[in-house]
Amino acid sequence: MRKHVGFWLYLGLVFVGSFLMSVAFPLTVDDLGWGSVSIQRYLSWQNITGPLGDGRFFGNTLIILLPHATWLLHLFYAGTMTALAYLVVRLTHQLWLAGGVMLLLLWLPRTVIAQTFGWNAGFINYVFALLFPLALLVMAQREVVENKPRHHHWTLVVLLGLWAVIAAWLNEPITLLSFLSLTAFIGVAKWRHQTLYAHWYAMWLGNGVGTAILLWKTARTTAASSAHYFSLGQLPSNIRLIFAVTFSQYLWLPIVIALTVCGLLWHQHRQLSARQLSVTVVAVLFIGIYVVSMLVWPQPRTLNFGLGTIALILEAGYWLVLVALTYLFLKDDLIAWYLVLASLFLILPFLLVQPFGERAVFGPQLMLILWWTRLWTTGLAIPRWLQVVVTGIAVGTVVFFATALVPIYQGKTAATRLIRYEAKTTMQPKYYLEIPNHDWWWNLHVSQRFDYLQQRFYGIRPYGPGILVPYATWKNMDTSDPAALIKILQANPNLK
Repeated sequence: MRKHVGFWLYLGLVFVGSFLMSVAFPLTVDDLGWGSVSIQRYLSWQNITGPLGDGRFFGNTLIILLPHATWLLHLFYAGTMTALAYLVVRLTHQLWLAGGVMLLLLWLPRTVIAQTFGWNAGFINYVFALLFPLALLVMAQREVVENKPRHHHWTLVVLLGLWAVIAAWLNEPITLLSFLSLTAFIGVAKWRHQTLYAHWYAMWLGNGVGTAILLWKTARTTAASSAHYFSLGQLPSNIRLIFAVTFSQYLWLPIVIALTVCGLLWHQHRQLSARQLSVTVVAVLFIGIYVVSMLVWPQPRTLNFGLGTIALILEAGYWLVLVALTYLFLKDDLIAWYLVLASLFLILPFLLVQPFGERAVFGPQLMLILWWTRLWTTGLAIPRWLQVVVTGIAVGTVVFFATALVPIYQGKTAATRLIRYEAKTTMQPKYYLEIPNHDWWWNLHVSQRFDYLQQRFYGIRPYGPGILVPYATWKNMDTSDPAALIKILQANPNLK
């Protein structure tokens, strides 16, 4: 009963915390761009049948609709994070370990946070999109690995098949991973002569249809009308960039993995052969060298060719060390092999397709964090002291995030109120209140004084730069009355 209460309390805390995060972050970039487009206009562009747009039909539809229904947007955001937390619990089987996974996600590099948690379009296409393959993992763990197949009513089978179709229209690499995952799990079950019921084949068929439509649309989309393009000639530089962003910017994880391996060595060294012991010690030493090197070279993507090649070798070596550790400690764990291989698969398409943004590494990092939990559970328990540590880190994380998110929320609320008021007037120039902590939410524009996507979304005409009011200037002002605030700003000699 105690565990049951703790489980629901945990999910409730994730929901409330995620809801508040969504409330705090402003609409930005594609949230505003797609939010300025109606569904009728989207269809008139022939995005589905013509050469324009992309195949992310479901993701595009969500980001067109949700910015205009903010409470639904916040509920969607919180619901997605809660579903993610639930799936992590199902995969780890330990509440404290699952809490550690969610904390590690919050300590991802700030650029990744900004492009996933701080940007709704990125959240939909790179966080929400992962729910389908993670749900497949949970199903595979029970029905393929543990050989406990479940029979579902035909209505649920149909719904799962439809989910598999629309889940394909969010993110190309994740879609390919999902379809290959379904194919592989069904193949493994057949090879083992296991029984799988109709929902697996419905999802395989539905996801296959969705994937085929996505790839067909991608092939029809011309480079000139798409934000993505093939760049075979940039392959060498792409390899350095992608491996640097994926493996070098988040050193918390290799440190945690190295400490976990040390713990396994302490508890299991008598069960390991001399060869296994030697390989494990070398793996720990390599991870240590890797971490120190990345601390010395905090920006490996900017290194010259020689040092950049050394950094690339270290980054590739780090992933190969994880493969070696999987063979040593998790040889028979199908889910662990899936996770470590998926962490690389999700970034491979970007070797040829550009541009590559930091948001693309959210999936690989999540896969590696989940892989770490499999490594932990092979021979380590969750001691009382670690529960205290995790609780302390969770409290510290909440405090840390609150110090960043509260000013963002205040800035977003005041700035939006003023923009909505100015959109109804012909007053020139317009005033724009600076929203602080820009590195926590993704904004491509150099200055908030002229964000044409924002002006289009809120109906400000004509487009043009205005006057940016620094946060330090307005934060102590009363912003509840936009008309009175404008008079105060107009009287400020520093804002001319």
